[in-house]
Amino acid sequence: PGAGNILLKNDIDGTTAGAQQLTLNAGTGSITLLAAAGQNVALGQFTIQSATDVTLQNVTASGLKQHNGTGLTTLAGSVTTTSSAGVDLNGRDLQIDKLITTKNSGGVTINQTGAVTILADGDVLSDGNVSVSAQSITTAGDIHTTDDDLTFSGAITLTTAVNLTTGPGAGNILLKNDIDGTTAGAQQLTLN
Repeated sequence: PGAGNILLKNDIDGTTAGAQQLTLNAGTGSITLLAAAGQNVALGQFTIQSATDVTLQNVTASGLKQHNGTGLTTLAGSVTTTSSAGVDLNGRDLQIDKLITTKNSGGVTINQTGAVTILADGDVLSDGNVSVSAQSITTAGDIHTTDDDLTFSGAITLTTAVNLTTGPGAGNILLKNDIDGTTAGAQQLTLN
């Protein structure tokens, strides 16, 4: 595939909730959704095969999978997945602007070769394991699992108070690298 861009200006819906799959492949081009995907009738698996930059608005699908991204992927709207496929994002840089919610044992797996930035409204509510791996992770968002493991691989910088919670059960929290604030003594971290 070459450098052609994909631009979807209006809502995208299925006809039966969770049944119609959508695969987008822009090669070295970019993918931009200006409206919601699956907001009225949830999509099946939503797959991004390849792109440079990716911008998504609100997404509701059985699962969200990005195989390859060589630029910046921005989740500008909320993401909700309804199956155990959950969210699986692989690329270079990722910015999470809004809430990610996974249901039915779906987890969140993020593997980036560059940076992950989670804004204050970019909380994660996961019904499965959460794994975030990147060279650097800057976060203002909270992450909650339902008794599932939470793993961070990469240097973490807190930009505000952050809660990392696995619930009252057996979920483990594993932070593999340094954790710092942005202002000495200002950013709180709560682990539960």
